[in-house]
Amino acid sequence: MNEDLLREIRSADMDLILEFQDYVRNGAKIVQGSKWMELFHHMTQRSILITSEMNGAYRTKEEMHKLLCELTCCDIPESVGLVPPFSADFGANIVIRDGAYINAFVSMQDIG
Repeated sequence: MNEDLLREIRSADMDLILEFQDYVRNGAKIVQGSKWMELFHHMTQRSILITSEMNGAYRTKEEMHKLLCELTCCDIPESVGLVPPFSADFGANIVIRDGAYINAFVSMQDIG
């Protein structure tokens, strides 16, 4: 796959994500054709890309931690454990606290 396309898919506009989180937290709907639907589609593709890396081959705990931080757009405590396969539909709305353990075949629907 084209490296520029991969970089674009991996990108995350944190200002737009924070705005989106406020929008859905207030109970607003995601309407077809809106900038929020475009963000959802982008973040879904991003999540698929990152989780395919998490699930597609053996990863060390350190590699898995780095990918989980990238997926969630935040720092995750190093005490968090994760056994793949794992999936999420958005990624940036996932909050994982210290000491959490995510067992195999967990799928998080975190769109909003």
